[in-house]
Amino acid sequence: MPNKSQRQYLIGSFIFLLLTGGAFAFLYIQIRNNNIASQEAEIEWNSESSKLNEIKSLNLSIQTIDTEKALFESHFLKSSDIVSFLDTIESAAKDVNVTAEIVSVDDVTDTTSLTIGIRSSGTFEGLYKFLILLENLKYEIDIASMELNRASVGEVEGVIDIKPEWKANFKIRLLSFVK
Repeated sequence: MPNKSQRQYLIGSFIFLLLTGGAFAFLYIQIRNNNIASQEAEIEWNSESSKLNEIKSLNLSIQTIDTEKALFESHFLKSSDIVSFLDTIESAAKDVNVTAEIVSVDDVTDTTSLTIGIRSSGTFEGLYKFLILLENLKYEIDIASMELNRASVGEVEGVIDIKPEWKANFKIRLLSFVK
């Protein structure tokens, strides 16, 4: 009987060994499959993450370019902005105590320039400052001609005029003009 009992234990142990070996093999295959699936998911996640980073980088580049484009376009005057440009010229004259009057605006046949005639009067210093303001506008300007004349004689009955009146006629070409 002890022999039969040992045999039963041996068969039971062998069956238990087969069951645990089978469970081990099953679990090992499942873990390996999960590990492969996890690696594939990580590769896909890294790929999507790099695509997302590229999209963010492109959006940042586009925003930077849009800002630079707006700054670049601000240096060109469109035909719809002529009135505000002329107002800017007149307000620049007022800033330096010069009277300025726009006498002509000629649209040259090509689309890249606009000729403006300005008649102004004031002190020599004021006219000089006005000229500097014109040259330093954010648009590209070419001063085609300038005529500067003293308007008052300066001496009346032995009195010297300290700040004589000067008159200037400017003809400027706006080179950064877009129709």
